[in-house]
Amino acid sequence: MKRTISNYFNENSVHQKQNPKKRKKKLKKDGDIFSLLRKEDNSVDNDIIVISDDEKEKKEKSESLPETSSFLKKTEEIKNLAPLFYKRSHGKSLINGANESSKENNYGIKVTKDIEDSSEYVTQYEEDVDVSINTDNNNKGIQIPYHLQNFKLVIETVMNNSDDSRLFDGDDNTIIKAFQELGLPAQSLYVRLFHRKPSWLQLGKISYQEIAEDIVPVLNALVEKKFVLCSQSEEDIPFALPQVFTLLPAQDMKTLGKSLHIPVSGTKEKISASILKLCKEQKSILSLSNSLKNAVMSRAMKLLGPCYKIANNPKQTFNRLLLVFDVTRGTEDDSEYSLNGSNQPPYYGRHQQLSTVMMTGMGRVVYPKSDIYRPTPVFETRSELLEYEAAYHLYADVMNASEASDWKLALDICKTAWNTSKTLSEKSKQRAVALPQFIRSYTASAIYTRIQSLEVELLQRTKKYKEASDLLRTLIAQEHFGCSRRGYWYERLALNLEQHLGKPHDAFEVIKQGLSDRYVRVGHVISLVERLEKIKSSKKAKGYDFKELLNQHSFKKASEVTIVGRLLPKRMQTGKARFMRQSHEHVADSDDVLLCSVEELVLAHYRSVGYDQGIHGEGGTFACFFCLLMWDVIFMSGIDDVFRTPYQSHPLDYNTDEFYENRKEAIEKRLNEISQWECDGFSAPEMIRDTWEANKDVNCVGMNWDRFSSAQQAVTLAQCMGGQLVAGILRIMARDPRHTRSGLPDLSVWKSDTSDYKLVEVKGPGDRLSNNQKVWMHELVTLAANVEVCHVTANASRKLAK
Repeated sequence: MKRTISNYFNENSVHQKQNPKKRKKKLKKDGDIFSLLRKEDNSVDNDIIVISDDEKEKKEKSESLPETSSFLKKTEEIKNLAPLFYKRSHGKSLINGANESSKENNYGIKVTKDIEDSSEYVTQYEEDVDVSINTDNNNKGIQIPYHLQNFKLVIETVMNNSDDSRLFDGDDNTIIKAFQELGLPAQSLYVRLFHRKPSWLQLGKISYQEIAEDIVPVLNALVEKKFVLCSQSEEDIPFALPQVFTLLPAQDMKTLGKSLHIPVSGTKEKISASILKLCKEQKSILSLSNSLKNAVMSRAMKLLGPCYKIANNPKQTFNRLLLVFDVTRGTEDDSEYSLNGSNQPPYYGRHQQLSTVMMTGMGRVVYPKSDIYRPTPVFETRSELLEYEAAYHLYADVMNASEASDWKLALDICKTAWNTSKTLSEKSKQRAVALPQFIRSYTASAIYTRIQSLEVELLQRTKKYKEASDLLRTLIAQEHFGCSRRGYWYERLALNLEQHLGKPHDAFEVIKQGLSDRYVRVGHVISLVERLEKIKSSKKAKGYDFKELLNQHSFKKASEVTIVGRLLPKRMQTGKARFMRQSHEHVADSDDVLLCSVEELVLAHYRSVGYDQGIHGEGGTFACFFCLLMWDVIFMSGIDDVFRTPYQSHPLDYNTDEFYENRKEAIEKRLNEISQWECDGFSAPEMIRDTWEANKDVNCVGMNWDRFSSAQQAVTLAQCMGGQLVAGILRIMARDPRHTRSGLPDLSVWKSDTSDYKLVEVKGPGDRLSNNQKVWMHELVTLAANVEVCHVTANASRKLAK
């Protein structure tokens, strides 16, 4: 049989779909995700792709073939060199959306459309990207670790695309070229260090036996090329005494303390504080010209030895490459909040692009098939990229300072961001406004709007209500950025005016404006109406027609039931309230009890009255129905820019109003079919089963494959609810996925013999409905759903309620 590219990759699908036994993995001292997740494949040893002797022999034979056999020669090269782990064909051109029936890849081979469509794995961004393992002349024929292959994939993907590569200037290109000219050990070590937190590391903490037994020459090569800094190569000591103490291990701190006759029985921090106090109080007896501090520094540096850290300029260039590769996953924040990186706040960058590529390549995550077509560049010029990068770092700085409860620092950063936003070019601002809403969020202007919204929170915390109100008016005055936050802005402004500034009339006008704003969703509408009712009761609020506004926004309520549960004594509670129930529900005098959540208690109650089937899924239950019945609509082709990489669990417009508008005809057609449940050419049960079988375990937004025990269980629940109700719920979700994914009832219970069902919202002692839940209760009652709110009251008696 003639060997083709598609044959080769289909043959290797066997290896990808193997499910080897899980083995316990040790977490390396660097703590990065890449040391946790190793490729489970027989062809991998010590994280290195191994080319067998047979394969090498075939490669040597193929190199000796005459020119007339160039196609077979190139095919053999692909077999030996192409990584096995870039999964899933996404059809057509993955970068520029070209639809040519055939094109030439980087090996010079014509790849026909049917080969692309039939291939199960993506080995490259066709036409634009070459992900061959050994393309570097310096490393030809050498085995390359998977983490370095992923890193090179990012570089080649970006630099081989004309729209992306022009965003990088001469300095960036020089750094990239210098990296490609490094030897394989140096490249591999740099990528390992790049994955770790950007802090100084002792030589003893840099150990990678698979790279080199003696790591020092490799580090020196990186220092020589200015990819890594060495503390002993710097003209001045790169850190102060407290930072040296942070880097020193506890044993070395005790050694230093003993040399200074300081008690070393305490912790490392206590020893450090004692030494610093001594340096401050005494002068050195060793020399009149040198202080004790300098003498301690000298001793500490000898104990510390050489330390290494990746240099800033190369790191910025590679972070920029990652950002362009997949802007949806952000970039790394370059700020260092502690020398050793141990206290990094949670919003610190984690190179999510690389971990995503790696997880996909290892088969741990599989993304849906989609046609990638991106005619609109996110960044048209390099200046736009740099503006976004600067804005994103400022945003991360504000978040980190807020997490540390340093309100003053956070506000200072917000002021810096405000001044920086004024320097944005007018062309950049105009282009941002002209972009589709789902791309607009990846512009500098959008990030600065998010920072202003965070600043409102900071001003509220510091009780600067006047400044917060002025900023809220500024945010509301524009309608291009942060549209999903407009309801919150109106809520906060009305609260400030009515409660903190004593201006109920101004608050009324703000509420009136908010209720007519098309971007204010129903959850926020309820909040504004509730604020309006409070203003109405105020003695100062007179002369306004509250009745008309209140009548326009009335909501239906669901029926309510109350059950009694035995609450675990307060002294034994940990976290969420726990209840006790009989382990044998049908044995009234049983003394055996089980601890359970309030939802489990209510499930047991409904089971006792005949509802033998039940799921605690909240909105996730209906999100699964949305995916199972609308999968092909969610991932439909023909919509510009919504799929920009193969690593997307949803289209980029999913959380905007444009999701429904871009697919309105297809969505309404499908909803009409679902409402009929089974009609000519369509069967909802069959669609649920087919989608389940075809896409099981594929990573799709909102889809939890463990929510239902099987496709049949999902079909059964949907049939109990009926096509009209399911279609009605999915229509509400399709029109506004962002704001309707929360608030749905906690439980779905049904009787397997009669198909009776109930949707139940559970409320424990002292709990009440949120605004989103009130909205969904209104919508479900309107759709004639069998829905109720189940209140659970606590019973402190010694006996269980019978």
